[in-house]
Order: sequence, then structure tokens, then C-alpha cells
Amino acid sequence: MNTAYNIKANCRRGIAICGMCMFVILSSCGKGKHFDTIAANVEALENLIDLSDHRIDADEYLRFDKPSVTLGDIPFGETRTVKVRAENTGDNPLAILDVATSCGCTKAKWSAEPIRANEYTEIEVSFTADTEGVFFKKIAVTHSASPRPVSFTIEGAVTPHKR
Repeated sequence: MNTAYNIKANCRRGIAICGMCMFVILSSCGKGKHFDTIAANVEALENLIDLSDHRIDADEYLRFDKPSVTLGDIPFGETRTVKVRAENTGDNPLAILDVATSCGCTKAKWSAEPIRANEYTEIEVSFTADTEGVFFKKIAVTHSASPRPVSFTIEGAVTPHKR
């Protein structure tokens, strides 16, 4: 009888713990709001790279042909796209694992194909002008040859919409 009682007590504790965990998980989701993956990427990268710092983060494996790109004046509401060439300067193939931007107004596209030594790929970055004024955005690139991301920047100015 003692063993049966212990099994029942342990099952009740397990169910109670699972229930509490589900409550915490569901209540922490913001009452129906979806988890913001951009914010999660930014938070994780800020532990490795300061996205507000104007310095470029580099390593010996991946180099950008344009470490800093000036987009010039962009009218409010318009999108400007630029391609930055990323060259594998190491001795072994590498792959771009992730490209993170500091906000939702900046999007990046890249190939998941491995880049052979001394070859390159292009990263396409699109910036949508949604706030007037000068902007600076750091794009952090995580690749398979190093645990620390490298980065390049885009900058410019958003001008008032012409009527």
C-alpha cells in the first residue's frame, strides 16, 4: 500500500508541475501575441555584437566587399535594396547560417549553399524607409567557420514623402 501511495503522489506532483509549466508558458506569450523572432534574434546577437556600434565586426573567414554601404536619401515609404558580396577568405568551405538585422525595416536574403574557399556569395539587404531622419543599421552574419558573427552596415537618410 505504501508503494501504491507513493506512485499516486508522484503522479499527482508530476501532473501539477506540468500544469504549472503550461500555465507559465501560455501566460508568458503575451495573451495571444506571437513570439517576435526579430526581437529574439536581436537579443541573442546583442550578447555577441553591439548592433548600435558603428564599428564593423570582422574575422579571417568572411569578408564583405562593402563593409559600409551608404544608401543616400530615401523618400519615406520607399524601399531600397543593395547587394553585398561576401567572400570566403578561409581555406575550407563555409556556409552562412543566419543574417540578422536590428529592426523589422531591414530584411536580408542569402543563399544557404556552401561557399568554397576564395569564392563568394551575395547577401541582398532591403531597407524600407518607415521613419524620417538619419538611419544606421548593422547587419550581423553568422557563418559556419566561427561562432562569432561578422557584420556590415547600411546608412542613409529618410526624407519626407513628396506630395
